[in-house]
Amino acid sequence: IPADEAAAKEAGKTDDEIAIYKFCVGLQDGSTKAVSAEGCEFGPPGAPPLPVDAMLAISAKGMGVAFPDWKSLCLGIEKNEDGTYTVLTQQVCGAMKADLPAVEGTPFPEVKVAEIPEEAKIEMTLPVEVGTYTMEDGKVKKGLYVGEIRDGVEGAAEPTPAFVEMWKAGPETQGFAGFFKFVGKPLPAPPADDAAAADAPAEAAPAE
Repeated sequence: IPADEAAAKEAGKTDDEIAIYKFCVGLQDGSTKAVSAEGCEFGPPGAPPLPVDAMLAISAKGMGVAFPDWKSLCLGIEKNEDGTYTVLTQQVCGAMKADLPAVEGTPFPEVKVAEIPEEAKIEMTLPVEVGTYTMEDGKVKKGLYVGEIRDGVEGAAEPTPAFVEMWKAGPETQGFAGFFKFVGKPLPAPPADDAAAADAPAEAAPAE
């Protein structure tokens, strides 16, 4: 999609496609907010959907500070029969050059650049991820990623092999969980319903 909106329209891109493109590439500077519908949610892989304001706090105030060269690429937008869109995006993070502050309201810890492991002192690039976007009145209502990745996408950067392996391993090492593991600060297992469900049978047994 041409970066210039007029050129994009001239190339036959729809308003929805242009809004999705702006949403995807605007995480660092916060311009995503302008094309977000009311109540918009963003669901990175391996995590529950976040309100867009929380996602932007992580992106702009956290990741964008630690990774000043970070770019979000939007590499493909295709409309589905149900009206949603399949969107191909890639995060080209670059090297970590400053401390990553803890972001209030998230489980994400502070990461000091001086403390990251040797193998993380590289230019980091995530695999191309496949998201499903739902629109409402020309704005993005939800962007949802479940860990699907795609190889051989035109215009994509070469992903860091460690991230490809983590995405393929499953939700526990996808998205932010994979990133924090890579920089030496693995996240604690969420106290999600899964943990409660696993404990429930043992607790219920005596009652029966």
